[in-house]
Amino acid sequence: MIPFYSKHNQVFPVLWNGKRTVEKHFLRQTDWEREVALYRSLSLPCPELLDVGHNSLVLAYCPFPTLLEELERQELFGFSPRPWEALAAWLQQCAAQIQLLPDDGNLRNFLWDEDRGAILGLDFEGYSAGSLQQCGGKIIAALLEYDPVDTPVKRQCAQLLGQLLQVPATLTQQLRLELQRRRGARETKKFSAIILAGGKSSRMGRDKAGLKIGDQTLLEHQVEKVRALGIEDIILSGQGCPPLSGTRVVADELPGRGPLGGLHACLRNAKNSCCLVLSVDVPLIPLSVLAQLCRAHTQGITVLCHESGEEPLIGVYDSFVADAILPLIQQESAPVRKLRQSVQWNAFFYMGPQEYLMNCNTPQEFAQLLSQQKSVETFVKQ
Repeated sequence: MIPFYSKHNQVFPVLWNGKRTVEKHFLRQTDWEREVALYRSLSLPCPELLDVGHNSLVLAYCPFPTLLEELERQELFGFSPRPWEALAAWLQQCAAQIQLLPDDGNLRNFLWDEDRGAILGLDFEGYSAGSLQQCGGKIIAALLEYDPVDTPVKRQCAQLLGQLLQVPATLTQQLRLELQRRRGARETKKFSAIILAGGKSSRMGRDKAGLKIGDQTLLEHQVEKVRALGIEDIILSGQGCPPLSGTRVVADELPGRGPLGGLHACLRNAKNSCCLVLSVDVPLIPLSVLAQLCRAHTQGITVLCHESGEEPLIGVYDSFVADAILPLIQQESAPVRKLRQSVQWNAFFYMGPQEYLMNCNTPQEFAQLLSQQKSVETFVKQ
């Protein structure tokens, strides 16, 4: 999986003028403008800003763990005050320099350079005027609420940050309650997942679902990806699919009708009203893009679109779309785009490199895909 995740924007590892970099595309222009301005004005440790494009920027890649990853490491190996002291110092200097601080307590927005004992800040579009006490309280509240909540290590981190940033315990408790209420108030839409793996693979000469990236087949790779999204109802389309643990294999009710035949049967058998649809042969698509695609869905069908067109087999389909598919395939197969005529058809725009949408229909394409996957793994391991 691509190890770059952003809830609101699209972030990708890329090579830029021979350098390892991170390319970030913003969904809102105001966020882009604010972040570019802060990268240019802030003199605290943060990734170097290398290039600015339209609603995008290129940053130097920094191979350090996030503070959330460091917190998880300390849960295993014991508490260390160094990163939390460095975080408090970074926030104090940030407030003094630009009079702006993070709006939320997301620990993924900070990197920890253990060798230098330094914090690096990320994602400045969410900064605004505020007090150190309020900002520190939000960070402490979020820290304590990460699962599992209130562990001894988390309490040690919270106590130290509270002392360094002078955050009263009453404020921390108030902000924790507010965070819990916001999370409880969010409507959590449950999704099923449909992995289309029932094609003939005639150009490949063998079953594509069984091809391997490392130790995993393409099918296992996609199943792991949708599980990482928290999806529990995972349907495999295609009678020949191996019965992977925690998945269901659904055969076409009308065989020989192409992708629509598989979609029809799976949508009819889905446990949830919204279904993330993913082809087995697009294994490099980033997890964060799929999460954003799910959040973008409103009604009917939402497909992933890009500068070269659209990918109707990467999308979210409401289960009632099965009723619209049936008349299209009763006599013969039909293209998926025929559904435009009868179902609301929405677009989610993918902004990243085309390489991450690479599919494999031939042995040559699969070799290219393996090469791209290897380059990504090399990128993040160096």
